[in-house]
Amino acid sequence: PPRLDSSAASDVYKRQAMKRSALFLGLLALAVIWSPPLPGQDPGDDELRRKLALQAYEGHLAKLDSADTVERARAVEGMGRTGVEKGVLPLLRRGEEEPKAYIVRLIGEAAVRLDAVRTFELLRQAVARGADGSSLLERNLVILLRECPDPAAGELLLDRFKGTADKKVWLEVIRAIGMLKLEKGIPLVKHALGNKDLDVKNAAAVAAGHLASIDLVPALLGGLEQTDGFHCKFAAWALTRMDDPGVFPQVQSRLGSASGESGEAKAKALEGTAREEHVDRLVAILSASKSREYREAAAVALGRLGVRTKEVQDCLLYTSDAADESS
Repeated sequence: PPRLDSSAASDVYKRQAMKRSALFLGLLALAVIWSPPLPGQDPGDDELRRKLALQAYEGHLAKLDSADTVERARAVEGMGRTGVEKGVLPLLRRGEEEPKAYIVRLIGEAAVRLDAVRTFELLRQAVARGADGSSLLERNLVILLRECPDPAAGELLLDRFKGTADKKVWLEVIRAIGMLKLEKGIPLVKHALGNKDLDVKNAAAVAAGHLASIDLVPALLGGLEQTDGFHCKFAAWALTRMDDPGVFPQVQSRLGSASGESGEAKAKALEGTAREEHVDRLVAILSASKSREYREAAAVALGRLGVRTKEVQDCLLYTSDAADESS
C-alpha cells in the first residue's frame, strides 16, 4: 500500500486520538451515571438504591468516586487559595452550577483543606444574603457548611435551615446534624424518625446512629418493625452505635418471631448492642430461642465479647450439634 506522508499521517493520528477521547468520555459518563451512592448521599426513590445505601453504611460496599469527581476536587486544590473562591462560589449562584450532592461534598472537603477560615466566611456571607428560593443552592450551602470544622458552622446551619420545608434541603440538614453531632438537633432527628417519607426516616436513623443519643432509642426500637424502604435495618444499624448497656434488654424484649427483614434487623441489633453484662442473657437466647437467627446473633456476640467459660463453650457445642441434626 502507498505510504502516507508526514502531514497525512498526522491527520490520521489526530482522528484516532479524537475517537479514543470520545470513547473515554462516553465511558466516564457511564461511570458517573452508574456509580453507587456514597454514605450520606440521598439514596433515591427506589428500593435498590436504598439497599445500596444501607450496604454502604454497614461497610459492605466500597466507597467509589467517579473519575471526573476526583479530578474536579484535585483541580480545586491545585489552584491554591484562589481555588476556594473558584470552587465554592459557583455552587452558591443560581443557574451556574448544578452538580450532584457528592461532588459538592468533595469540593467542600478540598476547599476546607485549602483554607477553612475563608471557606466558612464565604458560606457565612451566603447565609447573610438570605434565600433566593433555589432548593438546589440551599442544598449546596448545607453540604458545604457541614464540611467546615468551625463549631459556628453547625450553629449557623441549624439557625438558618431548621424550618425548611424542602425535602432535598431537609435531608441534608438531618445528615449534617448527625455528621457534626449537633446535640441541639436531636429533637429534629427525633421528629424526622416519625416522618412518613422513607428517605427522611432512613437519613434520620443514620443521624441517630452518629449522635448515639439515648433519647432516640424508643423511636429506633419502633423502627425495627418497619420493613418498607429497609428502614428496620437502618434502625438496627443506629441501635448498634449506642454506647449504653440499657439498650440490649429493650431490643431483647422486642424480639418476637424472627421472620423476614424485621427478624434480620432485630438479630443485627441484638448482636451489636450486647455488652459483657449481658452474657447470661446471651447464653439463655443461645440455648432456648427457637429462632436460628437469634441464636446465631447471640453466638456472634459471645465470640465478639471473648467469652471463654466452659458453660458457654458447652452451650455453643450443643447448639451446633442440634443445628446439624435438624439440617
